[in-house]
Order: sequence, then structure tokens, then C-alpha cells
Amino acid sequence: MPQVEIAAALAETDVAACALLGDALARLGSPDDDGLLATPLLTAVPESLDPTDGLPDRPIHRFRYEPPPATPRGLSEWPDSDGPIVYASFGTVAAALPPFRGMYRALVEALADQPVRVLITLGESVDPALVGPTPDHIRVEPFWPQQDVMPHAGAVIGHGGFGTTMTALAAGVPQIVVPLFALDQFYNARAVERSGAGAVVDPELTALSENLSRVPRDESHRLAARRLADEIADLPPIEESVAVLAGARS
Repeated sequence: MPQVEIAAALAETDVAACALLGDALARLGSPDDDGLLATPLLTAVPESLDPTDGLPDRPIHRFRYEPPPATPRGLSEWPDSDGPIVYASFGTVAAALPPFRGMYRALVEALADQPVRVLITLGESVDPALVGPTPDHIRVEPFWPQQDVMPHAGAVIGHGGFGTTMTALAAGVPQIVVPLFALDQFYNARAVERSGAGAVVDPELTALSENLSRVPRDESHRLAARRLADEIADLPPIEESVAVLAGARS
């Protein structure tokens, strides 16, 4: 059956996943030249972040991941301040998982003395009271549109999820990545660090304060993040990928 893969991860993640699933795939019939790793791939990941050296040859069509609006909405609910915003999100799942709930309190404690405004989002199913008391400069919400936050952010603390990682890259915001549990999070974290657009921190957050003092202020991180944002902006719009989808049917 004709198919096209629309990526929600780096290209190398597919290869790693297939290697992990090798025995199961063999029982079902291993992919051949017309299998999973040979189908056309549509991806919003820019080429410099997504090397394909050593990967199976396949048609790759890159499209633009839309950046935040040029004239973003202000954060009117937040008192005016000259301090930058640090946006922290570990996705919509982690806060509901018992092994990771303590991370949010550790995050607040690591940021308590930082001279920045902090916005932490948990996921709409999680009560912000889970985090406990916070200083005035730290705000905890179930949800906040990332497109509204990114233009105001000096740094993003994330878990390496595809959506948060790509939204920050498209906005040119340096990242501190704390991969937690999914395979792609570790690949995304490594790619961000390799590009120079951020740093990787372990889930114990032992180096968070140090990196938060360094990453947003480091010119090399800001330039690398801006360079990736420009590369993303130069990609064609997703509408041009319609022809690829149509071609898969023929």
C-alpha cells in the first residue's frame, strides 16, 4: 500500500526504533527497499539538525515549522517586568506520572533565586497545587499557548518532546533539555546540544541553575538558536508537500 511518513522525530530515531524492534519486525517480515525506511519522508526538522549520513536512502521533503507570529500577543496577565521569561514544560504527560512529579518541586527550588520570571506548565489534567508554594516570580499553570510564550522567552527548559523542541527552535530560543522517558527525547536533546543551541541536563536537575545562568547569556547558544530559526524559516511551506502525498497514491 502506498504510504508517506510524516515525521514527529529525527530521521535517526526511526532507524534506532527499527533496530530495537528487529526481532519483532523479522517475525512479521523485515522491511525491504519498499519498507518503512524507504518511504518518502515529510519532516519539519532542518537538515543541519537532522543528518542522514549512514541512514537508508529515501526521498526526504522538508517543510517549514511555523514560527511564532511576528506581532505576538503580550502576556497581559503577568505584571510588567524587565526580566526575561524562562518557559519550562515537560509536556502534558510527565506531571501526571508519579516518578516525575517531584521534578516540578525541584524545578521551582532550582529557579527560586534566579533573577527571571518563570512560567511552568503542567498539562491541563494536572492541578498546579501539585507543585506547592512558589515565589512571586514563578507562575505555574496547567496550560499556556507556546506560540504566545516563545517570543518573550530568553530560554526554554523542556523534556525534548518534538513539539516544544521545534517550537523553541523556530523561535530562535536557546534550550535546556531534560530528557525523561521516550526514545526521541534523548535524540532531540543530543541534537540540540550538538547544534550549540542548548545544553542537556539530567532529570535530577543538579546542573540546572548553572546552565540557566549560562545558556541564555552565552552568545554562542543564542547565535546557534537564531541560525536554526533562520534555516527553518527558509524551508518551503507545508502546502508544497501536497504533491508528495498525491504522488504516493499513484
